[in-house]
Amino acid sequence: MKLSLPEIRVEPFNIITSIKNIKKMHAYQLEQTKTLEELKENSNPAKQFVSDYEIKYLEQSEKFIREILSLNEEDIDKLESLERDKFMLIQSKIILTLQGYSSEAIEKIFSESNQESKK
Repeated sequence: MKLSLPEIRVEPFNIITSIKNIKKMHAYQLEQTKTLEELKENSNPAKQFVSDYEIKYLEQSEKFIREILSLNEEDIDKLESLERDKFMLIQSKIILTLQGYSSEAIEKIFSESNQESKK
C-alpha cells in the first residue's frame, strides 16, 4: 500500500501489510503500552523517570518507523528533525495503513481531525 509522507520523501512509501509487519506493529504498540504502564505505576514520578519514559517512547517510535519504511540515513535525518506532532502523525499513519486503511481514508481521518481541532 502506498503512503505519502512528503515530510520525509517526495515519492510515496510502499508499506507492505505482511504478517511480519503487522506483528511488528502489535509488538511496538505492546511495548509502548508497557512503557506507559511503568509511568502510571509510579504514583509520584520523578522528573528523571518522566524524561526516561519520553526518551524510550520516542526511541521505540523512531525504530518502528525506520523498520517499516526501510529508511536510509538521509530519511532518518529528516525524520529526526521533525516536530513532535508531525513525527507522531507519521507513526499514526503507518499504524492505520498496517490496519488496512486506504491512503484516502487516512487523509480523510486526519483532515477531519485537523478541522475539528481548529474549531
